[in-house]
Amino acid sequence: MGSPCPPARAAAGMDKPLADLESEICQTLVTLDRIDRFAQADNPDNRIIPDHLDKLVRGLSQVSAASGQTKATVPAALVREFVDAGRSPDDFSAAQLDETVKKADTLALKQQAIGMLADTIRESAADMLRPP
Repeated sequence: MGSPCPPARAAAGMDKPLADLESEICQTLVTLDRIDRFAQADNPDNRIIPDHLDKLVRGLSQVSAASGQTKATVPAALVREFVDAGRSPDDFSAAQLDETVKKADTLALKQQAIGMLADTIRESAADMLRPP
């Protein structure tokens, strides 16, 4: 049976360390799944526990080492509010876009109000400086 993890290949726009990290994470999750199935077995063979734990430690060490090579960051809100809630990361991007557009519109209105205030001040100053 083949690995449930795809081979480490850098996708378009993904650098090699990030592809390697994805592969290592997948392999480590497979190891965790095996340990979980082992723990739930009716009569587990305790002799293979050290092998499972060694694989898990190696996998976690490789993930840790590979993650230090990447420059990718993931916003905590993306994980907390979307991924953990079973929502698509695309929904996060859409929400960010909506929020950015609203903030840009608000900023444009504030700039327009400041411009109108500046015009009023200039007109008032001109009126005050005009001889009677």
